[in-house]
Amino acid sequence: MAYRSDSSSTEELENSRHRRELSKRGREIRTQIRELDNQLELLCKLQDEQSDSQTEGRYQTDRLRALDLLVPKSALTDGDVDICPLCDQNLDYSDETIDELRVLLNSLETRLEASNGVSSRRQAIIERLEARREPLVEELRENVIELDAVAQQEAAIAAGRERRERIAFLQGRVSQELERGVDIVADLTELRNAERLYRLQLDRLEDISERDDPAAALRVGIDSVSELMTDYARYLHLEGSKHYVRLDPVELTVSIQRPGGRIPLSRMGSAENWIGYHLVAHLALHNWFVTNNRPVPRFLMFDQPSQAFFPEEIVDAAEDENADWEAVRRQFALMRDVVVELAGKLQVIVCDHANLADGWFQDAVIGNWRNGVALIPTDWLDEEAG
Repeated sequence: MAYRSDSSSTEELENSRHRRELSKRGREIRTQIRELDNQLELLCKLQDEQSDSQTEGRYQTDRLRALDLLVPKSALTDGDVDICPLCDQNLDYSDETIDELRVLLNSLETRLEASNGVSSRRQAIIERLEARREPLVEELRENVIELDAVAQQEAAIAAGRERRERIAFLQGRVSQELERGVDIVADLTELRNAERLYRLQLDRLEDISERDDPAAALRVGIDSVSELMTDYARYLHLEGSKHYVRLDPVELTVSIQRPGGRIPLSRMGSAENWIGYHLVAHLALHNWFVTNNRPVPRFLMFDQPSQAFFPEEIVDAAEDENADWEAVRRQFALMRDVVVELAGKLQVIVCDHANLADGWFQDAVIGNWRNGVALIPTDWLDEEAG
């Protein structure tokens, strides 16, 4: 079953007629512009050639005007050719050359004046043609814009017609089913059950699609890790942690995303920040690995994460009165909380000078390597030396 209203059909015919008229007028305008361009090109070429000719004529005229300096004043008025132009004395024989040059000069000047008149008239014609061309160009621009508008309107009409046809087809199918006398209640129940089933299948397919898309999986993973890093950094009171902390998988670094732009780890200040952001990055990554059951070893080892708060040469950090013990305590408390949150699925091993008196810290101490007690027993070294 198809449906098409008379009004939409009339509108389509009117748009088609208008489009043909616009196309015809556009072709006429382009033809007129081409004709004007050809005339302008020819006139400009003639103008350039005449300009070169006038330049040469003026050069020759300037040379001949040098006679005004040589010919005596008496010769300038009566054209006497029996007087020497140098000494203003009578000549034994008449010299006709001076008079011939004067005639040639007058001829060149007359031709130059005529040429200037032609050039001026030609320039006026060029300006009139350019004035005629400008409104044609503007009309062509408006013609193109109107053609685009008509094309968009035709596309909208076609889309509306297709939608109306689909609605009419659906109405026909519904009417056909109603005429058959179907059990509407039973059919609605089946349709609702089928809808729930298809929605579940769609959710599963979308989940499979996202997991099969490495780029999408990477974005989701990076977002999750970055959220954990932001929480951890704020817990440690790190610089810039009030903004969003993000792990950059391309440059393999940590950055802060703030309204003024992105700040990489290399521009984030002190050693406390560098060590702190490395700490939160590793903890967040391993938290995500464990939570998502990824095949990554379930332990982390940190070597002196509190070194930013103590001198380089130190025997027992507990004897350092200048240490920022609250910052150190936050570091170890964060590691403790992550391990507790993951219910023993992650082990964190730390080698450090810090020795907190807190009960939970002392319960986690496995070895205190001081006063001759070390990771490698001294008797092993003695046996090796012997």
